[in-house]
Amino acid sequence: MKILKHTGNYLESKVKLNRDMSILLLLIGLGGLVGYSVLSANYISAKFSLMYLFIICLIVGSFFLKNYTNYKNGLSAEKLVSEFLQNLNDDYYIINDVKLRGSQGNIDHIVLGPNGIFVIETKNYSGQIVCNGDKWIRHYEGV
Repeated sequence: MKILKHTGNYLESKVKLNRDMSILLLLIGLGGLVGYSVLSANYISAKFSLMYLFIICLIVGSFFLKNYTNYKNGLSAEKLVSEFLQNLNDDYYIINDVKLRGSQGNIDHIVLGPNGIFVIETKNYSGQIVCNGDKWIRHYEGV
């Protein structure tokens, strides 16, 4: 197996962005909460503004935190698949993390070999995945 392109930074950049945004919003929200607690009752409108800031930071921050977790899990799955593909013999070539022009996404792995070209999209899902023709169904664990 020969690697033509190693894993890129598509998911790594998504992980870092969402992690950094989560931390930033947490700090801003905590600043608003501290500001709320130190202001006297004379500044009631400012206190409400700071409380709204805290609540908005919690809501938006939870969105970035969820994305961070999803991207981090996806990155670990892509690395695992890439390591597994390295077990192929030297008749195969692997191209990882191909960015498509004009697209927001990427192709996780392309394998070129004597028996064809394979495009692999990696997901880190739990449960049972069933394919029926072109329809994919995910059966969640415990359901």
